[in-house]
Amino acid sequence: MIRCFNCGFENPDHIKFCGHCGNNIQASTGQGKQEADLEMLNQFLFPKFILEKKIGKGGMATVYLGEQTALQRKIVVKILNADISGDEEIRERFLLEARTPARLKHPNIVEVIDVGMCEDRPFYIMEYASGGSLSEKLKEYRDQGMQFPFKDAVNTIIKILEALEYCHVNDLQSHRDIKPANIMFRATGEPIIVDFGIAKIADSSITRTRMTMGTANYMSPEQCQGRKDIDGRSDVYSVGIMLFELLAGELPFKGDSGLSIMIKQVKEKLPSLNQRIKGRVERTDSDYLKVADKIEKVIETACAKSRKKRYQTAKEFAMDLSALVGTKLNMTPTGHHSLQNTWGLVFAFLFLGLGIGGFLGYKVILEKPKVNIIIDT
Repeated sequence: MIRCFNCGFENPDHIKFCGHCGNNIQASTGQGKQEADLEMLNQFLFPKFILEKKIGKGGMATVYLGEQTALQRKIVVKILNADISGDEEIRERFLLEARTPARLKHPNIVEVIDVGMCEDRPFYIMEYASGGSLSEKLKEYRDQGMQFPFKDAVNTIIKILEALEYCHVNDLQSHRDIKPANIMFRATGEPIIVDFGIAKIADSSITRTRMTMGTANYMSPEQCQGRKDIDGRSDVYSVGIMLFELLAGELPFKGDSGLSIMIKQVKEKLPSLNQRIKGRVERTDSDYLKVADKIEKVIETACAKSRKKRYQTAKEFAMDLSALVGTKLNMTPTGHHSLQNTWGLVFAFLFLGLGIGGFLGYKVILEKPKVNIIIDT
């Protein structure tokens, strides 16, 4: 089976175009070239690693499944395709994809084992997540006419938010491409974030000026506008969209093109989660029904158009979700947007002697950015 890099769908080896998203998965390299690459890598990596077969390919890179011989564990090797390996910016971004998770040691971030060069082409070795991707799990439920279990969805999202919070406080300002295809599962069922190829790191100069990068279905309004000051709140928005999709069974915004979806991300109000669910296969699980209105409010907060109205950190988002499902977090409260802290803040103001007048006089400034769609070709 060959994994499509665009959507994560597993396709039969002989298929040219992805059966899920239509991406040309045979692009860039021919079968003979791929076999030559496999032999080249095996000669270079032996005896520490032995590669078995190709399991994924795309316009940028090819992925091979293998084994780390000393530890007898499965690994994957991702190597930049030869036809683009001469592009310096692409090489730098590929290496960024490898080095970023390598220095971010967290149980829900992919483990990078090694990085190197083979025949002047960069490659890196990482753990093999045998449980497939979140996009595959979502598709399985859709194909069977089933609902993604509420607690499974929320607990998966909480794990991702914990990992993102760790990233954001360790100089990774934003992943910028959070989507189901970039969430993989270990054999244990533990979710991990992969593909840091367009992540924004403090003081990094790799991103081209005014370049809009990401996946339109999950991009924040500020990403769609091509803003340069992207931060962790953009990831919060993307995770909110992803949670909406898991619970509703479909994305909130649809369109005929990436551009049309990006315009909706900027200008259109988020549809009601509960109304969207009722319009499809209505959820009947009691875990959801008990908190339906609250989970809708949480997602609306995460997906606010204005960054100042969103959860200000991934931690705040995770805290409100954990309060709904009873999951314990290893994180402490930080922000004023967390719904479970709202009344505590109100009483704190009154107790400190601000009085009703002082409290009502507390000024809240709401961000109202101009809508400018910036698309570079």
